Amino acid sequence: MSPVEMGVNVNGTRFFVNLPRRSFPGTFQKEMTKKAQTPLKEYLLAVEASIRAYETKCLAKGKKIGAEDIREFIRNGFYSPTENLGYLIDRFYTYIDAKNIAACVKNKYRLAVNNFLASSGLTRNSALEEVTTGKCRDFVEYLTRKYKNSSLTGMVCRFKSLLTYGVENNLLERNPMFGIKVKKQEINIETISYEEYERLKTLDLSWCERLEKVRDLFVFSCGTGLAYTDTQNLAVDDFKTNDEGQVYLSKERAKTGVIFTLVVLPDALAVAQKYGYNMPKISNQKMNSYLKELQDLAKIKITLTCHKARHFYARTLLNKYHFSLDIVARCLGHSNTNISRHYAKLFSSTVFDAFKEIGEGF
Repeated sequence: MSPVEMGVNVNGTRFFVNLPRRSFPGTFQKEMTKKAQTPLKEYLLAVEASIRAYETKCLAKGKKIGAEDIREFIRNGFYSPTENLGYLIDRFYTYIDAKNIAACVKNKYRLAVNNFLASSGLTRNSALEEVTTGKCRDFVEYLTRKYKNSSLTGMVCRFKSLLTYGVENNLLERNPMFGIKVKKQEINIETISYEEYERLKTLDLSWCERLEKVRDLFVFSCGTGLAYTDTQNLAVDDFKTNDEGQVYLSKERAKTGVIFTLVVLPDALAVAQKYGYNMPKISNQKMNSYLKELQDLAKIKITLTCHKARHFYARTLLNKYHFSLDIVARCLGHSNTNISRHYAKLFSSTVFDAFKEIGEGF
């Protein structure tokens, strides 16, 4: 059997291309000369109809097509190379790779795409028309079975970004995720109390340099709100002094590229001065592992992690120092206060104290 070859003439340019259909030469001649319709003749008519529909679609968009466009359309399985899922994904990856965000965040976008492909049964060669609302609902159901709510909502949001990019760049006519919403469940992240913080801060660790460095890094994060990566990326030159004599930090967050600006609180400043503003370096895995030893020594009930120091800092600014959410957001390096609300929980005691300021009777 030989592949069926088709000749195409586009604006005077003629070329030949092999179709994904095979036939014996003798059989081919017999089927093509019959007056009645045959499976082979129906197939060739369908091929012609696909090519004409593609031409019409391009012309409707104001795009001129040539012989090479038609050739690639046929070779790509009768889909335009710019109208398959892989083309959209690659362009979107190029777009996010150019953004000043951390590699771990970019990987989360890739994970969302991979989960969509796994749940939908589509491939990179699938036509964009196959990315339907039904496939997107299957994707959300797949995530619901596999991930917790916080991870699920983040992944849905990132996949929506891919589709929004496709619509904005005229690759998709509409966003198939439109109308699909996943309600984010509010999770109360427990962090240490002020009493537990004092116990940890004053713990005598002169007998173990390893734990002392970890404790100091945690206290530093409690007094700056810096994420683990940002703490590890600090250089001596990042510590600056303003006209008021306050030591402050102002730079881009490694995760998002958003600028944070904060004055280093006294406990954190003492830690920074202790190490000559050259903060100890330790892996995130070891840091969290050693923190578990410290929580036992300081009799702290919750599980300590680097990230919980960031929550402690946000709640300290809001409840102890009564900073506004706008200032808290700037200190944390958040682009808006909605994100900061997840960190800076308002205590009931703060509400009661606010009413006392009204006057007698409260």
